[in-house]
Amino acid sequence: NYIIVCEREDIMTTLGIVAEFNPTTEGHKYITKKAREQFPHATIVAIMSGDYTVRGEFAIFDKWTRAKSAVGAGVDLVLELPAIYSLNGATVFSKESVRILSDTGIIDQIFFGAEHADKNFLAGAAKFISEKRMSLEKFDDKISYNIFLREEIREKFGIYPESNDLLAIEYIENLPKEIGFFPIERVVSDYNSTDLTGFSASPIRKKIKSDGGVLFNANDKIFSSILIAAINGDFENLDESDIARIKTAAFTSKNFDEFIENAYHKRLSRSRIKRETLKAVIGMKNIDYINHKDTKFIRPLASSEKGIEKLLEIKNKDALILKYADIKKVPEKSRELFYLNEKFTEIYHAFYDRKRYTDRTRNIFTNEA
Repeated sequence: NYIIVCEREDIMTTLGIVAEFNPTTEGHKYITKKAREQFPHATIVAIMSGDYTVRGEFAIFDKWTRAKSAVGAGVDLVLELPAIYSLNGATVFSKESVRILSDTGIIDQIFFGAEHADKNFLAGAAKFISEKRMSLEKFDDKISYNIFLREEIREKFGIYPESNDLLAIEYIENLPKEIGFFPIERVVSDYNSTDLTGFSASPIRKKIKSDGGVLFNANDKIFSSILIAAINGDFENLDESDIARIKTAAFTSKNFDEFIENAYHKRLSRSRIKRETLKAVIGMKNIDYINHKDTKFIRPLASSEKGIEKLLEIKNKDALILKYADIKKVPEKSRELFYLNEKFTEIYHAFYDRKRYTDRTRNIFTNEA
């Protein structure tokens, strides 16, 4: 799940990647390499989920560690995607990632990885889905919304969109008219591959988790908190039958993975279960997104020297947060979103590594406290 954004002239080109770097893989390196082949002098800017991913999980490493690894893999500047955007599903993830990149004012064209790298298909599917959303009053709630979209696209175009196809379609759907796009075909392994090739993140995460150590997925740690949330019914986006199913699964399961399988059904995907339960545990509410869905929030997490120079070209400098002292200068809504995001980061570290506020504050110019 990544895209690349470009300007017209190579010497002034700004490339951007939408990715989670959870962790950084050979796939990320490949897409960066393909960008460099077309734009050798480009500056690469990434927008990355912070401490929580679109799949509804704690990121395998904290955002500072992942941002630093992205710079090590060839990215010049990493911007943070706040948790209220990354934890609200692929549609919000795509829309807000594209919006924040657009808000930098340096975007001309996007590149992205897709299983079906057919530009006409992806553009047609994006237009079709956009029109479908506007005309749709209700979808078949016997299946998940993601499956519904995929089935509609297959019926219309004869192609079943895979995970990155669907993300690509939603990126295109949210692009301003002046921004073009170019797809790059994924290689070696698909998005959900279980092969430990270095291209798919899922088996790498499983390997890190199975090896133990201090860097691991923290979902197992929140299992008891999920049970409390289930008892309290703290799930804003689920109906009574789904809440009852989750509550039963929480009471009868021995661990987090078993809970997910017991709660899953066609209408309620595994990723949605993870997102809704995690939001309940950390106290994220629908109103958080409603109040900040148009908020400008440009926060770098790591940078190379080239990336620091690119910061000077960002148009919306009033929303740019380089250090904590900048919080006093940004618009009120941006300040509210920053503090809200820091609260969720605080919870992440409470479960993850117990690092306190002052221990994890970073300066992007040195990546040190």
